[in-house]
Amino acid sequence: MKMAELSFKGTFRDYQQKILDESQRYLEDGKIHIVAAPGSGKTILGLELICSLGKPALILAPSITIRQQWGERFAEAFLPEGKEPQDYVSYRIAEPKSITCITYQALYAAMSGKEAEETEEEASPERTDYQDLSGYPVFRQSSQLDVVAIIKKKHITTICLDEAHHLRSEWHSSVMRLLEKLGERITVISLTAPPPYDSTPAEWQKYIDLCGPIDAEISAPQLVAQKTLCPHQDLVYFSYPTETEQAKIRELKQRASQAITDVMESGLLIEAFSSLQSKMIPEIEDWIYQHIEEFRAFLYCVKLSGGQLPQKYRGLVLERKKAPVFSKNMAQLGCQFVVDNPSLFGEDISNRMLYFFRERHVTEQKRINVTSNKDITSLLTTSMGKLEGIQEITKKEVENLGDDLRMVILTDYIKKNLKKLIGSEESISEMGTVPIFESLRREQIEGAKLGLISGSLTILPDSSLDKLGSIAKEQTCGIKVSSIKDTGFSQVEFAGGSKKKVNIVTELFRLGKINILIGTKSLLGEGWDSPCINSLILASFVGSFLLSNQMRGRAIRVDKENSEKVSIIWHLVTPEIEDKTSITFAKLIGGKAAYDKTMTLGADYETVARRFECFMAPSLKEDCIESGIARLGINRYLGRSEIVQKNKEMLVLSENRSQIRESWTRSLAKCESEEYEICQKNEFHKAAIPTGFGFFNLSVYLILMIAITILDIMLYRSILHSGGFAGGILAVVVLLLFYVFAIRGIYYVIRLLSPRSLIEAIARAVLHTFQQNGTIRSNQVRLEISGTNDGLYIYTTLRGGTLREKQQFAETMKELLSPMDNPRYVVLRYMLRFPQYYYSLPCPSLIGNNRENVEVFEKELRKQIGKASVVYVRNDIGHQVYRKCVKRSFVNYKINENGVIVRKEVF
Repeated sequence: MKMAELSFKGTFRDYQQKILDESQRYLEDGKIHIVAAPGSGKTILGLELICSLGKPALILAPSITIRQQWGERFAEAFLPEGKEPQDYVSYRIAEPKSITCITYQALYAAMSGKEAEETEEEASPERTDYQDLSGYPVFRQSSQLDVVAIIKKKHITTICLDEAHHLRSEWHSSVMRLLEKLGERITVISLTAPPPYDSTPAEWQKYIDLCGPIDAEISAPQLVAQKTLCPHQDLVYFSYPTETEQAKIRELKQRASQAITDVMESGLLIEAFSSLQSKMIPEIEDWIYQHIEEFRAFLYCVKLSGGQLPQKYRGLVLERKKAPVFSKNMAQLGCQFVVDNPSLFGEDISNRMLYFFRERHVTEQKRINVTSNKDITSLLTTSMGKLEGIQEITKKEVENLGDDLRMVILTDYIKKNLKKLIGSEESISEMGTVPIFESLRREQIEGAKLGLISGSLTILPDSSLDKLGSIAKEQTCGIKVSSIKDTGFSQVEFAGGSKKKVNIVTELFRLGKINILIGTKSLLGEGWDSPCINSLILASFVGSFLLSNQMRGRAIRVDKENSEKVSIIWHLVTPEIEDKTSITFAKLIGGKAAYDKTMTLGADYETVARRFECFMAPSLKEDCIESGIARLGINRYLGRSEIVQKNKEMLVLSENRSQIRESWTRSLAKCESEEYEICQKNEFHKAAIPTGFGFFNLSVYLILMIAITILDIMLYRSILHSGGFAGGILAVVVLLLFYVFAIRGIYYVIRLLSPRSLIEAIARAVLHTFQQNGTIRSNQVRLEISGTNDGLYIYTTLRGGTLREKQQFAETMKELLSPMDNPRYVVLRYMLRFPQYYYSLPCPSLIGNNRENVEVFEKELRKQIGKASVVYVRNDIGHQVYRKCVKRSFVNYKINENGVIVRKEVF
């Protein structure tokens, strides 16, 4: 039977059918790129596309589990009656069939001549020895497999890249090399969830070069609306570090502060400045202005060290006749400037600066780090305080759901060596599956049936052993049970590898013999499927956009056995403790204690906040679906009392699953059609633009018009009185021309009277610039300006286009309307040829990194807001303009937590 004659045995979902209907159009460039949320049926969609192309295919997957799933899905949904899977499917590139499934590791190994070690993380490795190629002797080149020759001989013309976001570094290179050698005869199908939106522009371009532009997207809200994913909500629980950890953090902070004091008193900064002065030439000064913030920090450090600054540099240190607030960040920035520029300061001084901090253990490789010490970050992310959070959440979820609870706790490490803790009274001092298991076991939570599963250790409750035996027998898997004394639990060893073990434990979990399963993200992360999960605790320290979304995807799948399923995903945060100790370098600034009054929640919070950027769920503030941690009413400046209150709110929210379901229903009902679209909104407080300034400009124009009119009338009468009729006509013409000029100016001023109209004008300039330079290529994109009911906030939203285009537009608008932070260019608006620094804007990096883009942006701004120019600020003259912009621009005025307009100090 030919590939084209194979067909899907079921019925495609609406969104799948829509993509299939459009597939021929998508494939015009030889590539189809589909982005879909977990649980959307990407595998079935990929198999149908492969079959419809009618040619043998090579499928590349990131892991063995996912590789096997392709074969399993084919057998379930496409295999003809009377046929065996092995008639069509192969898992070895050396023995290809109609569908050949291998891992990216295997392809890399085959093409590089190395032995492939395909691991399922902690599972036993699967090795493929490419020395044994007796079936393909003609293709062997020393120890390297000639994959290209094999593919051509088998007439494979379709290559499917599953979870294509994994393609970085070596894997990406091997796939690109393969496609280049195969040429244009190959059709590429790319499936991903989600793409690497958090990558750099260069990484993103590599990804798009391989997969092609995104052709179709299937969002999580769309899947919830179609009941393919269940309603769900992400909640955050805060747990402070233990007393021991807090003491260690204070010690590390004190060490960093002492290092700053020591370098100030050492004279090394003054010596570095003297060396720099001796080399100062115009070319170096121009370069310095491109790194002005670092240079200013360095100058201020020199000044506080007792150095004397030349007159021309004093203005760089003093803004508005006031010195900036000295901080650890400033000291780090200034000293790192010396380390990074040996050509300016000399190799000896740069090395001495680095070694000075290295001796005090506040460096990471060649980076000085006194602000976010990696040891502090590690203490926060692996804090034992999180065990308390896990215990509180578990108690609450057992109370909420009782026998219906199916909770999974995912973490990074097993800590098998701590198995001796189980059943003992020893204190727990590390995080991992074993410590989490034992801490919950000691709590003796009524109704909690604990289980632990990892690649090398499995612990199950004794109450589940009878059912375990019958399931193992059905699956022909041998087991060995070893009781753990006086605990009610046993260690179980399975014959047949991790796959059978996971299947058996998953079945026990489904049946309720275990209702709290503790495991590693490696074993139970990507590829594992257990639709009954209705509560997930992410005790993992992985904050990447990709892995966190995959782990979360385990919990939001629908459960055919429970149509009312609602899931909660819990995220653990250890906030950084307030630094109430007096910083040792206080004496450098007058002897006052100096600690950061705007200290954030710290590195662990920032990790979780990054996760939330790719999670979409109903907001707690209004009936809409949003991404980002702000939708929970959480920000980085919460104090202790607010954190306690937030924890209470999160636990209360978990009580009522039906309320979460209703919030999804209300939010989705706001959509006008079934075309659910993901958009990124930028929020801007209108009070940050005092309208009185716009009215002042309007008044100037009106007064000028009245004055010119009076003068012209007087001139006209004088000319007529002297008998000069032609002169009178000339006076009228001059007056009319002035009116045209003035009315045009008034038109642009009126556009600035309303904060909403100003933001709309700027947004249109950005949109038109991106359309002209190719950043936005989608047709039928449109700009939407909206606001809150109370009129306080204005939103800019780009509708239509791809997620990447919306993201780039949102980031650019955010950068435009944020405090200036050393941009390459600033945007100036003029009135009557005078620059209006109040309306100056930082030129965003996506535009400012290319002069041609800057010129297009300048042209579009003139169409929207009148006379404007984009000024390069990284030279002496430009920096003078930049300093005026920093002092006066409206973007440097923000609304604080009390609703008061304050000036944002920018150093």
